[in-house]
Amino acid sequence: MPDEIARVRKQWQPVIQAIIAAADWGDKYATQLEPFLNELERQDAWRPLAATFRRLLAGERDAEALLTGLDGVSGIVVGDVLRALGVDAPMPDELDSADLTPVVEEIFARVAFACRDETPVVYGEEMYAVTQKMAEHPTLDPELRELGRVLHRILAGERAPELSALTPHWAARVRELLRALG
Repeated sequence: MPDEIARVRKQWQPVIQAIIAAADWGDKYATQLEPFLNELERQDAWRPLAATFRRLLAGERDAEALLTGLDGVSGIVVGDVLRALGVDAPMPDELDSADLTPVVEEIFARVAFACRDETPVVYGEEMYAVTQKMAEHPTLDPELRELGRVLHRILAGERAPELSALTPHWAARVRELLRALG
C-alpha cells in the first residue's frame, strides 16, 4: 500500500525534519524536541520510537540496530531520517493496514501536545485540520472517522465528548487522553 506509506511520511514530515535538523545541528534543536519526545515516551506504543530518536540525537547511526524492534510506521520514519542523514537504510515494505493503530496513537500524542498551554497555537491549528480530515476521510473505517470527530471536538476545547459510537478500545484511549489533559 504505497498510499499508506505516503500518508505516514506526510503526517510525520515535520517530525522527520525536526529530528534531521537536531541531528545535524545539535543541542539547540534537540532541546526543542524534548517536550515532544517526553510525550511520546508517556505512551507505550511510542516509547520505542522516542528511545530511537534519542539514540539518533546522541549520534548513533547503525541502521540495523536502530530499526530493530520498531513497528512499520516507526520503521518508515526512522528509515527516512537515516537516509536523509546519509545512512544506508532499507526502504520500507508495504505498510499493512494493521499498522494504522500506531498512526492513530501518534495522532493521540499530537492532540495531547496540541492541548497544552505552552504549545504554539499554529501546532494546535494543524492538528485541528488533521482531525477534521480524519473525520471526513471517505475511505477510512467509520470507527476511525468517529474518532477523528471526537479528537476534533477535544481540540476545540470540549472535555466531555460523546463516546458511544467509538469501539471500547478507542473510547478507553479517549478517556485516558481526557484524564491526562485534566
